[in-house]
Amino acid sequence: MRFSIITPTIERPSLDRCRESVQTQTYTDWEHIVMVDLPRTNNYGNSPRHNGWTRASGDYCIYLDDDNYFADATALQRVADALVSRPDWAIFPIMRHGLWFFNDPPGNCRTDTANMVIRHDIAQWPDGPEYTMDGLFCDLLKSMYPYAAFPKVAPIIVMETSGRGQ
Repeated sequence: MRFSIITPTIERPSLDRCRESVQTQTYTDWEHIVMVDLPRTNNYGNSPRHNGWTRASGDYCIYLDDDNYFADATALQRVADALVSRPDWAIFPIMRHGLWFFNDPPGNCRTDTANMVIRHDIAQWPDGPEYTMDGLFCDLLKSMYPYAAFPKVAPIIVMETSGRGQ
C-alpha cells in the first residue's frame, strides 16, 4: 500500500519538522508532495491540497499541513496495519493542541484534515475558500462512501497550532 502525503505550505519554518517526520517513517512506501501556496490564495491551503492531489500516485492520501507532523516514526505503519481491509476512507486519532482528538461519527466541526486517510480516487480536495473545507469534505465523503474508524490506534499526527493560531 502506497501513501501520498500532501503538504500545503506557505513556507513556514515548521515545514522542516513536518518533512523530517515524514522522512523518518519506518514504513517506506510513500511519496511526499509539498505544494507551495503561491500566489498566496488565502483559502486556508485548500488550493495546494487540491493541486497536490492531482500529482499524487499513492493508494491513499494523507493531508499533512506544514505546521503538523507525524506523531512518531511508526505512524504510517500503524495506518497501513489498520487499513488491511482497504476501506474507502478512515479516521484516526490525532493530538490537537495537546489533547487527544477523535470523533465518531466524523463530520463538519468534528473532524480535522489530519484525522482522515482517504483512498486516492475519492480524495480530490475541493478547491474552495471555506475555512471549514475539511468538515464539508468529510460530510460529503460520509454521505457517499463507507468509512472505517480506528479510535484505539495511537494518534498519528500532532497539531500544535492551527491556521488561526488556536
